[in-house]
Amino acid sequence: MGIEVNCIVNSKESSIDLITCLICHDILWKPVTCEICENSFCNDCITLWLEKHPSVCPNNCDYKQRQRPPLLLVQLLSKLQVICKNQHTGCEDVLSYESLEQHEHECDFHMEQCTGCSKSMLKKERNIHEKLCDQIELQCHVCQVKYRRINGHNEVECLQNCLVQLQIKIQVLEENDRIQKTTLENLNKRRIIQFDDLVPNTGQEHTGCIIYNYANLNWGNFNYLHISSAISQDLIMRSAIGIYQNGCLQTNAFTHGQAYVASCTLIPPAFSTISSSNGTFNIHSFYTNSMNLWSVIVIKGLKDKNELYTKGVSLTNHSSKIILEWLNIDQIQFHPGPPQGHGNAQMRISRLILS
Repeated sequence: MGIEVNCIVNSKESSIDLITCLICHDILWKPVTCEICENSFCNDCITLWLEKHPSVCPNNCDYKQRQRPPLLLVQLLSKLQVICKNQHTGCEDVLSYESLEQHEHECDFHMEQCTGCSKSMLKKERNIHEKLCDQIELQCHVCQVKYRRINGHNEVECLQNCLVQLQIKIQVLEENDRIQKTTLENLNKRRIIQFDDLVPNTGQEHTGCIIYNYANLNWGNFNYLHISSAISQDLIMRSAIGIYQNGCLQTNAFTHGQAYVASCTLIPPAFSTISSSNGTFNIHSFYTNSMNLWSVIVIKGLKDKNELYTKGVSLTNHSSKIILEWLNIDQIQFHPGPPQGHGNAQMRISRLILS
């Protein structure tokens, strides 16, 4: 792992032992030193040693690496003049210890392989060879196809490749278009329940219980709330909590001129439900908010009384879209979550989107 002693041109026998690795017995290369016994080793040598003998120094003490090698060792190594390892292929350079690594990385006499024919040759010859080697792989800048120089690449092949790539792009675009159309079709098939048809449009404002089979769903512990009632509730809330002058504006639950929302107050252990009146259904999402800043709810999706899905949600006074994407259920349950602050969990639903 170190530098062979016969590669040093100015070595002195009296100092060789001081700069020799105790593992490979070559001149130290990138030395590290044990803090306990003060012996030094090549970095690669001690790394391999410790893989087989964790925390044990080759000198049989507990190995703990010094932050830096001894100054004397660094000075002795810096004075070395080293023959390039590529001497046998023609390099005649003699380097200082510090410049050896960079030189050998860049040395023109280093043996390398042609990336085409894999023939071994000097680094300085490889660049010239690869410009002529018929096994070198090239790439057409027009059609981007790779080919070997010996096989060539004419204009007809290039045009054919371009046509094939164009056909592939067209197929990808068509597939993306099909997926997009399918997505739009699925969106169009979604059923949006928005509660404005709960009460006949008589010009009167109503608030009350949602009928049991509204929108072919069975509603348990849900009221419908008119915007006028929401404003009244908000005024009461702001009067009760004087420091929150911005209030928890309940009108945030109403969008696009909407007059009614579904409303429930969840007082443990009571909970609210939306159930199928005929088979199962899929729910994509719903829009919700709360008048009570501390409202935390747990939503469950069930089929045949077996819980298939669950999701915890913290509500704010701003309308939020809650994505569920639950499939093949026959009931959704809304439970009060862990108590936070004061008050009961309150929830307003402005839209329910079934898929």
